[in-house]
Amino acid sequence: MTVNDRLKALMQEKNIKWKDLSENLKIGKNQFNYWAEKDTLPDGKTLIKLSRYFGVSVDYLLGLTDSSAPLISKQEKTLLTMFRETNEEGKFRIIQAVMNIRDDMQKKNIAATASDFVG
Repeated sequence: MTVNDRLKALMQEKNIKWKDLSENLKIGKNQFNYWAEKDTLPDGKTLIKLSRYFGVSVDYLLGLTDSSAPLISKQEKTLLTMFRETNEEGKFRIIQAVMNIRDDMQKKNIAATASDFVG
């Protein structure tokens, strides 16, 4: 699959027209057709812009991977960095805190669901 094919699919999925995308990202309005006609690739800066806009990796846009899984968020990156930089006790405490938060959220969900059936 070419970059243009990936872009077409992503634009269709998000219901975005090239005109709007090109204006938003400051990419030439004819660039999309140029890449297709000349069988060329967007430059690195443009690939990064497109990657960030659609939340996919540059590898996905280039067809090097079929996974369009979202890129890691800033919050996830921060948590991962903190986890990697701490000692074993710190890692244990981070995991414990996250598990407690998850458990609390599940309890609240169950309570909210149960209250739907009462009264």
